[in-house]
Amino acid sequence: MSTVTLNSSSTLIKVLPHLLPAVLPVLVLIILLFFAINAPGFLSWGNLSSLVLNNFVLLAIVAVGMTWAVAAGGIDLSVGTALDFASLGFVVALDGGYGLTAAIAIALLAGVAAGAFNAMLIAGLRISPFLATLGTLFIGTSV
Repeated sequence: MSTVTLNSSSTLIKVLPHLLPAVLPVLVLIILLFFAINAPGFLSWGNLSSLVLNNFVLLAIVAVGMTWAVAAGGIDLSVGTALDFASLGFVVALDGGYGLTAAIAIALLAGVAAGAFNAMLIAGLRISPFLATLGTLFIGTSV
């Protein structure tokens, strides 16, 4: 039986950690260029504007928050409930005549309140993130 030793001074081993962060943006750029060349309507104004008009930005913001939760080792199953709670606060404030600025502030506070409730369950009462957010999801859907 023989043993294999790795040479830690290899150029690839030294360079690889510096190249990995650039891989995803390069892949996205390659895919973007591929579709821009092969699909004439891909970069059209109608296609790009539909990203904003079809709530892409809202879903992207929620996805960033979910990425942080998963990267921290947890999970948030109640993100839809928190989004509904914030939307409800926004609509009620606008309907009540508080104005756009106050409605946005109330929506943000409603989202913070939903997150703080989950944080109290997870960090304060030491309930697992899965169970705490699942319970919050059920509470939010039943209301």
